[in-house]
Amino acid sequence: MSSSSSQRSPHRSLLQSTLTALQSSPPDVPTLLSLLTPLPSLLSSPPPQERTYTLSRFLPSLQALLLSSLLLDFIPHLSPSDVANITRDFFFPGVTAAVGLAGLRSVSLALSKAGEGREVEGVLRVLEGGAVRLREVWEATMGGAGDGGGQDEWERAVDLLVALPVRVANAAGRVGAVEVPQGLRDREFLAGLAKQHLDLVRERTERGGSTVSFQLAALAYPLQKLVSTGFVSSTESGSPYWNTVLPALVHDLSDPPPPLFKLLRALHLSLAPSLLAPLLSALFHTLSPRLDSVNQVALAARLLREVFGDPGENEEKGLWDVGVERVLLGGTVWGLGVGRTVVRWLGEGVAGEEALARLTFRLLHTWSSAPHIRSSPLCTLHSLTALLLLTLPPCPLPPSHALSALPTHPALISAIPTYLSHASPAVRLLGMLVAEEVSALDEREGAPRLAFGERVWGGTGEGRGEVRWIREETRGEGGGWMGGDWTKGKAEWEEAEEKFAPPPPPPPPVTKPVAATSAPAPSAPALLPDSDDEDDLTGYSLPSHPAHPSLPRPSSPTEADSDDDDPTLRHPSRPSVHPPVYIPQLITLLRAEGKEGGDAAESLAMGLRWGEGLIRSKAEGGEIDENAATLAFVLMGLQDNFDSEGFVEQRQRALTALVVRSPRVGAPAIIHHFYSPQFSLLQRTAALTSLALGASELAGLYPPPPAHEVPHPRKPLPARLQRRLGEVLEGLSSVAIEGVRESAGERVGEEEEIVWEAREQKPRQTTFNTVAAEHFVLPLINHFFLALRDLSTSTSSRTTPLLFTPPLLAPLLRTLAILLFSAPNAPEFLHVLAPSALELVLALPPSEEGAEVVLAVLEGCERADGGRACVERGELGGVRRWVAEVWEGVERRGDGVGGERGRGRRVTAAAMLRVEEWVGRWGRLMAVSEVGW
Repeated sequence: MSSSSSQRSPHRSLLQSTLTALQSSPPDVPTLLSLLTPLPSLLSSPPPQERTYTLSRFLPSLQALLLSSLLLDFIPHLSPSDVANITRDFFFPGVTAAVGLAGLRSVSLALSKAGEGREVEGVLRVLEGGAVRLREVWEATMGGAGDGGGQDEWERAVDLLVALPVRVANAAGRVGAVEVPQGLRDREFLAGLAKQHLDLVRERTERGGSTVSFQLAALAYPLQKLVSTGFVSSTESGSPYWNTVLPALVHDLSDPPPPLFKLLRALHLSLAPSLLAPLLSALFHTLSPRLDSVNQVALAARLLREVFGDPGENEEKGLWDVGVERVLLGGTVWGLGVGRTVVRWLGEGVAGEEALARLTFRLLHTWSSAPHIRSSPLCTLHSLTALLLLTLPPCPLPPSHALSALPTHPALISAIPTYLSHASPAVRLLGMLVAEEVSALDEREGAPRLAFGERVWGGTGEGRGEVRWIREETRGEGGGWMGGDWTKGKAEWEEAEEKFAPPPPPPPPVTKPVAATSAPAPSAPALLPDSDDEDDLTGYSLPSHPAHPSLPRPSSPTEADSDDDDPTLRHPSRPSVHPPVYIPQLITLLRAEGKEGGDAAESLAMGLRWGEGLIRSKAEGGEIDENAATLAFVLMGLQDNFDSEGFVEQRQRALTALVVRSPRVGAPAIIHHFYSPQFSLLQRTAALTSLALGASELAGLYPPPPAHEVPHPRKPLPARLQRRLGEVLEGLSSVAIEGVRESAGERVGEEEEIVWEAREQKPRQTTFNTVAAEHFVLPLINHFFLALRDLSTSTSSRTTPLLFTPPLLAPLLRTLAILLFSAPNAPEFLHVLAPSALELVLALPPSEEGAEVVLAVLEGCERADGGRACVERGELGGVRRWVAEVWEGVERRGDGVGGERGRGRRVTAAAMLRVEEWVGRWGRLMAVSEVGW
């Protein structure tokens, strides 16, 4: 040892002596600056044999020292230029890219540790003084990696960058009375990151050469993070992401397009459909208000083709499924501008005619569906009818055309009577409109041509103005809106960029009576607002008189009719409510639409009684997925207004069955509604219980409940639902505690060993592992961080939202623990789920429920790699301190080892033992600043 010490290089000796002098608190500013002045040259070009020591050991210690004490003490005495030089050399951008990357890690760690206002202000001063640029991070991690070896480090650095504004807001909120600079707030910071990402992609194309697969995945990673954090989601003024990058993309668009667009297409097509869909949907929302001219439509279609590609050509990469199935037909009410843009996007592709014909038949499939006709809101029927008419060519079709069979298509022929028999005249008019337009395409000799004329399309009856507007706007689309010049659209865009404002809401439908001799001007139906509000789901009322003698109208009973023939009257001899056979019927029963009193109670009771069995009888996908989002909203919003027996238990079972049968649609919908403030504590706790029980059932850890009904008290308190979570969590945590006992060689508590049936079952299935990250854990965590961000930046209310109060936060953490316990074999667990869950828990005050989450993460990481990845990411130090605080609280209360309190003690002790085991195993990998309680 003494020999190696005596042979220490001059470079290392100088660094160590400088660090020692700095740790001794320099007496004045000149001494501080004299110690720091030689360091940039030493950091920028260390000897090869000392590079690891310089950048991995000395530099983090120096940065931690500057942030924790030196800068705090000397900032009042340093000139602005001196502060800027220190920030530039030792943090951002750094004398080298590696220094800047280390500075990012140190600043993130300092924000997590900061406990006083002056400490947070010191870190914010550093962040203000230097720019964290994505290009330098890329050079430090991927610049010299020819085989993808730096990709993990790059992704960890991007995670830190994306999380930086949340960390800043949390630190400022934790200490209070700290003003967060504008550039470090969430929206502004992420907008800068999006622009830097586009600049990085542009720089990669300008350098030339091919982009190999690992570089493509690395370049796409910042975009994945921006989508997953919600930055891409649309607001009233459009998507913040697209509002940031669209001006640059429009400016760069040319003919031929620059190489930037080819790489962008590759990046977008490499994204998972769950990430590509919100990205494309947000672009539609952002473009929608601008699509008011043929040139703007041409520009938007060209942008879609250059940025995302041709759906017909890239079908194998999922672009058709995302663009048409998930976005265009995903439930959003799109305006005509978006419809025209999509039609042009497909029609100008390599197989334009075939692609448009395929879109037409796909739209016809939904338009002609009987459940769609009977149950969809009127705005949805308007939107889909308009989209269908937009795809039709403007003239009769030759027999060789792909759409020549449309006039005699069985789906169209069977749908027209369904439309004509509908109770609403507005819906009947839509069927007549499509029948008239399609009949004009039939080229066969003697084929009938429908022309209803002004007798139908004129006048002021219900829905007449809206249908007339659709008819006039969609006629001859192939000749008008397929023209235009995208270059003129680009010039119009650039001229209007500064003056552009979101358009006003569309005018209401025409309701003012007019003279019969003059037809009113067509009024635009509610096609423009892209909203999924439940307010649209209202029933249709019949007019007091026929809208027009040519429109068929359902017969109504007269005074001479017998009451026995009146279907609106209830008769003891026949049942008034029948068990549901299809999911839409179940939704109708649960809503009890148009019913009051006893009829509504009977409808609700029938829906709850048969709900679980019907949902479990459906195969995954298909009907259950199509209706899962609506069913989740209806089940969560149910109120026990009739004091129904078995209400809570039956509602809980139906929600759990929905999670099991529709994990990819139902579970994310329940999570989305859970974070909505419109639901009560009991309703949101039921949502958490369904996620926990459903996930455990999918993972094979918790058997489904028996089919028969179980007696229970009426209107149970939320604590009863929490006990259901406790039953599952007790077994899962017991398995984890036993594993810690075996590895530690000692008992954690003195209680008798808990035996759980799941330990005797077969090994865990992979069903839940395939959906755990994308559809359960990450949506739950990401929505929580969005709510936390809104809370930290909101100044409108001083009351704490229900989500952050113990009655709801505790079951939320228990549910998250169950999800993590159920998914240790998920591919994303080690590098995605574990760090995300720890970041959430460490952002909250220490609690026993949070300790459950920590234990679930530790056990999953122990199984995966023995905890090494967790240690290398620098998470162990924070976890160690946080768990120690939980243990101190347990010790102060003096909890025993039995009961619910005792389980919290056992879980916390198990987490502490696992952390200490990792410290002993991987202590050499931990940074100096992380060691110690």
